[in-house]
Order: sequence, then C-alpha cells, then structure tokens
Amino acid sequence: MKDAHRERWQADNALFNATKEQTLAWMRDGGFEAEARTVEGEDNLLLVQGMNAEGTVSLGVRNSGTQAKTSLSLRLSPGLEPKPFQALLNSLHNDLMDALT
Repeated sequence: MKDAHRERWQADNALFNATKEQTLAWMRDGGFEAEARTVEGEDNLLLVQGMNAEGTVSLGVRNSGTQAKTSLSLRLSPGLEPKPFQALLNSLHNDLMDALT
C-alpha cells in the first residue's frame, strides 16, 4: 500500500491485533493449524503461518524500512490452491487501505 502512514501499523496496536485475529480465524476455519510468529529484529512484522495435510501458508504484513508503504504478502506451498485465499487477501487489503492511507 503506497502512501501508507506507517506509524499506524505497530505491533500490539488495535489494527495489528485485529488483522492478526482475522487472519488466524480465517486460517483455522479453513482447516489450518495457525499461529502468529515473531522474527527477531522485525518488531512490527505480522507473520501468521498455517499448516494442514495439503501444505503450508504464510501471510505477512510489514512496513517498508525506507518508503511510505506497508506490504501484504502471501506464500503458499506448491499444491495449495490459491483461489480460496483471494477473499482473505481482498478483505485484508481493503481494511488496511482504509486504516493506513
């Protein structure tokens, strides 16, 4: 998201926590064992990973270190159908655009 107010995306603020809970719930409802993870040195990174018998999914939201933007990324292991994840991405993108720009 270009022209994002990066200060609005901070670990443990309301937006961060709502995004985390929405993502965890969506993954769990989709049959994934999901958890939020931390990465040393990435204090404001939201990383949610889910696993099931078909594969692994990782969703990340983080601020750019140098630009006024916040990125939303999704990674799927080979064999996972991406189409079901489009609704989650669209929802998160819209919510984050409203909140950050």
